[in-house]
Amino acid sequence: GVATIVDQFIRNLAADDEVRQHFRSVNIAGFRDRLSDFICVTAGGGCEYTGRSMSEAHATLGIERRAFNRTVEHLMDALDAAGVAYSAQNDLLARFALLEADVVRGRPPPMTGQ
Repeated sequence: GVATIVDQFIRNLAADDEVRQHFRSVNIAGFRDRLSDFICVTAGGGCEYTGRSMSEAHATLGIERRAFNRTVEHLMDALDAAGVAYSAQNDLLARFALLEADVVRGRPPPMTGQ
C-alpha cells in the first residue's frame, strides 16, 4: 500500500509546476525509498527511517507555506486514490502537520489577537 501511495504522490508532485521546482536536484529513486520508509514509520508501521531529519532535508529548499500546503493536497489525493480510509488519512496528516516547522522556511510570523 505505501508504495502505491508514494508512486501516486510523486506523480502528483511532478505534475505541479509550483512544487516541482523544489525537486529539481532530488534523486527521485532515493526520495521514493526514503519517503516510503518515512510514511511507514509515521503511520506506525514496522519500518525504519534512516534518512536525514526533516529540518536538515529541507533547510536549503526555500519551501514556503503555500508549496507545503500544495504538497499536502497531493498527498491527500494519493491517499484517496489508494482507497485509504478517511480516519487513517486524518491520523497520518495530523502527524505530518507536526513537521511543518521543519519543512517551511521564511514563513510569516503568527497572527496575534488585537
